[in-house]
Formats: sequence, structure tokens, C-alpha cells
Amino acid sequence: RLRGGVLMRWTYSPFFALVVLVSRSASSHFTDLARRAHWRPLYQKACDVLGCNLPSRSDITQLRGANLVVRSHPNYANALIVDAILFNEAKYPQPFPELELSFSALNGGPVASRRFTPQEYLQGDLLGMETMPTRTPLHISLEIVDPGDKAVNYNLRLLPAPQPRDQVS
Repeated sequence: RLRGGVLMRWTYSPFFALVVLVSRSASSHFTDLARRAHWRPLYQKACDVLGCNLPSRSDITQLRGANLVVRSHPNYANALIVDAILFNEAKYPQPFPELELSFSALNGGPVASRRFTPQEYLQGDLLGMETMPTRTPLHISLEIVDPGDKAVNYNLRLLPAPQPRDQVS
């Protein structure tokens, strides 16, 4: 009888190891996977049982920037103000993106580049907002050091929101 019990433990050990491995992977990639449409329903069911909160859905292709204007700063020499309008075209609120502002020379070569986290660019009425509302234009303004005379072209890229290290506990 002892021999059968040992055999039974060895039979189920790979199954339990697989369950533990899948659970660890699912929890360590919780924020990223829970935002994906394919996995979200599964995570919602798990959170209903475990009592966790899902992160905001996110689809960077549904965010866009418009009306990018770069002008001299009125109060400081060698500084610029960059204004832009951000739109969330998704049907759901999304986390604010990271912004990458880059300047290039006439030949297309890079001159300067800087990334801004939401905490760095959310000011005024936007201060304290957790997510971008749907179909609402949001004005942002960035103050930067002037990259110089070689910087004749500029571009603003919207990048996925910084991923907090959330885990199911």
C-alpha cells in the first residue's frame, strides 16, 4: 500500500508542478496580460475569485497626438514650449502613454530626444488623472531646453504606458 501512495504522488507531481509554473507566470505578467483583450476575461474571472483589481485596458494604436506646436519659451532663453493635443479613440479609458519627443537635422540625423512619463507632463486640469477619457481632447504642454539650430524637424511618439510591477497576491 505504501508503494502505491508513493507512485500516486509521483504521478501527480508533474501536474502540480505545471500548475505552479503556470500560476507563477500568470501572476508575474499580470499587468501586461490582463490588459490584452484575449486574456482579459480569464483574468477577470480569476480576480472575481481572488479579489484583485484588473489594470486599465490599453491599446496604444487607439491613442494619437495632434496639433504639435513648438515655440520659443516666453520667459527663458534657450528653452522651448511644446504643445500637443492627445486623443484616446478607444471605447474605454486607457492609461496615459509615455511620450517621446525627438528632433532631427535637415538630413534626418538625430539631434535630440527625450521621453516624458505621465507624471512629468500631467499638469493643470490633468493633474491626478489616472486614465485618459474616451474621445476627449487633452492639451499637454512640455518645457524643454532648445536643442539648437540643427534641430529643424520634430516628432512626438506615443509609447505604451509604463508598466507598474503589479502582481496578484
